[in-house]
Amino acid sequence: MAMQLTAEQAQERRLRRLEEQRRVDADGRVAVWGFVWTLFAFKMATVALILWAARDQYSVALILSTTWFWLFIPAVAVSGPLLYRQRLRRVRRRRQALRRAEWLLDAPGEPDAVGQHTSGERAGPERDETMMR
Repeated sequence: MAMQLTAEQAQERRLRRLEEQRRVDADGRVAVWGFVWTLFAFKMATVALILWAARDQYSVALILSTTWFWLFIPAVAVSGPLLYRQRLRRVRRRRQALRRAEWLLDAPGEPDAVGQHTSGERAGPERDETMMR
């Protein structure tokens, strides 16, 4: 006779199955990228060997005209982390500017963290010596 599962047990089974599927997908992704980079390395080594062996300009022109599209692989692989770092720097610079604006750290007339000049007017109530103490 089959045993009935409670809602919690069914949910736990589904979560285990999803976690296992996520691990399998991650392993597959690693295997595919490993294959792509191995293929790329052997292709570039072969091209370098042919260029070294055949030093006339016609051979070089033929090889470069037939292998130029292989440069898209490293371009795509490198562009992701570069674009991420560029965005991260821009967001951090903006966050610093917002923090400086919130605490009124920029003197009037000086450029702030993003290079914009601040006006002589302060936002909010003026500070006096009694508030500072």
